[in-house]
Amino acid sequence: MNKLFSLIKFFIGWPITIISFIFIFKIFSSNYFTVINSIKNINLLFLVIGILCFFVYFLLRTILWKKIIEQKGASLNLKETLFVFSISEIKRYAPGNIWSFLSRSYLLKERGLSKKKIFHAILIEAELIVLSCLVLSYPAIHTIFANSFFDLSVLSLFFALSFLFIFNNKLKIFKNSLSGFSPIDNFYLLLISIPTFFFFGLATYFSMISIININLYYVTEYISIFIFSLLIGYLSIITPMGLGVREGAITFGLSRFINYSLAATVAIFGRIIFILSEIIFLFIIFLFYRSKNKVLGKIENFISAHKFELVLLTGVVVYIAYFTLASFLKYDNFYTGRFDLGNMDQAVWNTFHGRIFQITDPNGTSIISRLAFHADFILILIAPLYKLWANAETLLLLQSIVLGFGAIKIKIKSA
Repeated sequence: MNKLFSLIKFFIGWPITIISFIFIFKIFSSNYFTVINSIKNINLLFLVIGILCFFVYFLLRTILWKKIIEQKGASLNLKETLFVFSISEIKRYAPGNIWSFLSRSYLLKERGLSKKKIFHAILIEAELIVLSCLVLSYPAIHTIFANSFFDLSVLSLFFALSFLFIFNNKLKIFKNSLSGFSPIDNFYLLLISIPTFFFFGLATYFSMISIININLYYVTEYISIFIFSLLIGYLSIITPMGLGVREGAITFGLSRFINYSLAATVAIFGRIIFILSEIIFLFIIFLFYRSKNKVLGKIENFISAHKFELVLLTGVVVYIAYFTLASFLKYDNFYTGRFDLGNMDQAVWNTFHGRIFQITDPNGTSIISRLAFHADFILILIAPLYKLWANAETLLLLQSIVLGFGAIKIKIKSA
């Protein structure tokens, strides 16, 4: 029996990992020309942001899994959890789509967790994935199906399932199927899970806008479509993790906004970038795992001691990044006006060059003082920034930063 167990453990180890990489190579090679054509005019900044967002997604998925198995009695540090989760997840590219679960089971069994607890942990993770993707998919569902009754049904289903998941410990209706953790722990898991899959949608969105120009008015729908496609792909557990179900859902959803050919290109390119990001992330984690560096342990301790502050800071960074990007793209596509950005930019530019608060009369052509309209003396303090970047986007960036860090000021006052 021990020999059989060792044989099975070996088979789902490196052989399946190698098979997974073979299928990953097959995905890359079969879509070579699509990728090559896509990167001819690629925006590297957006692509890098997309890859970094995928890294955040992988990290949050690992943290979510760590929190689940900790509740089940496992005692893995962040470094070990990252390795176990990452090396197991890469195996899902092998045909069958069950190898990642089997790999995780055997790796955790070696670390003292029973098969029953491992299975229940995987089930809880699946429930969190479905719940999180369901609520984040609402804008996509609303756009694709355009049926108010269906919209209401989806929201009702989410709230009903969330209530059952969070309070199952008290209700005890599905004791062996849903989480048996306390309502606070369940709510905390859901609170981690929802941003996790938002970052997946955001990462795919940045991958998309790195190769095509789109109408930013529908950014929420785009992100939601990517998350909805992930949900569809995840529920199709009988299919291998190649190109297919998820890409079909993306193409169908994006066809509401762009033509089918371009939507299919985006779907394929987004998956390629996702796979590439996962390989890079796995390589980084492998190096960390093999090294004797204790930095990751110190990082984990710091995160545990300052988790709420880090959640707030993450929200601030996401807010600043999103609204800076949105305002820049709005400005670059001529969707901003002379009120108030135009005359504020002129006032700051003139102030920097010694003509304090001078602007062109909005109702004519003469030069007047901005003080005739607004007494915003803070523009004098902003003027020196034009030495670094004399552009209206400086004001947009500063606005996003100040508003974002306002959350920290509120937190300090409430403390």
